[in-house]
Amino acid sequence: MKKIIFLHIPKTAGQSVHHFFETSFKKNEIFPGRVNRQLAQYSIEEMNNYKIFSGHLDWDIMENLQGPKYTFTILRDPKERIFSFYFYTRNKAKKLTKEELNAPQNQGMKATLELTPDQYFCDETITLRSFIDNNYDNFYTFYFAGRRYQSRSEMVPKIGEDNVFRSMNNVVSLAIENLKTLDNVYNITNWENLFSDIKDFTPQLEIPKEKYHVNKGNGLNIIDRINELKKIGATEKTFEKINQFCKYDNIIYNQIIQKG
Repeated sequence: MKKIIFLHIPKTAGQSVHHFFETSFKKNEIFPGRVNRQLAQYSIEEMNNYKIFSGHLDWDIMENLQGPKYTFTILRDPKERIFSFYFYTRNKAKKLTKEELNAPQNQGMKATLELTPDQYFCDETITLRSFIDNNYDNFYTFYFAGRRYQSRSEMVPKIGEDNVFRSMNNVVSLAIENLKTLDNVYNITNWENLFSDIKDFTPQLEIPKEKYHVNKGNGLNIIDRINELKKIGATEKTFEKINQFCKYDNIIYNQIIQKG
């Protein structure tokens, strides 16, 4: 069987996909690491013992795995993803105790409650600026161009000064070319096609009859999200910044998903 590698971008049905893997494959076939820091606990030799990889993982590390691979990702309208990510993080923060909120690893969630949207998205002086930008600023573009979760912070200083990254147009082109090398890029509206695609090389797999929707949102559209942000203090500054955060990702989304 081919190794199955899911490059999970936050808020693109990743929990639903992982639930499908957990209920369709044996536990010892699924790599237990879901984020990059967990990869450091395993050698490539140890990782090669697993068949399913699903999580917020650096693509360049996954390419070192041996044998045939089926590598895919899921994209979502970039603005919808940003709104969903922000409110998902904010709702998670509301459920934490004061002690939990103050933990170092939860400072990103804490910021969604303590900062206004204008501060969160726009203020260049806040200590979490780099963390927020790395998660929101044209994430598709930087991740698929650099094939790493920290690609933005690694690439931005080089733009205009590096032969490879002469301009953002070069970065966008690189991201698109890299995306085209994946076995499949699904849209969040059709990701369940994955079931039948995987069955082509795992004939023993039963295509599930149930729908897999874990952490599904509350069905609010972009207009609803805009109004929600306004209620908690967002001004035009926030919406202009979010448009900037989508500028290059929109090009990629249109090229890969809408134009096929």
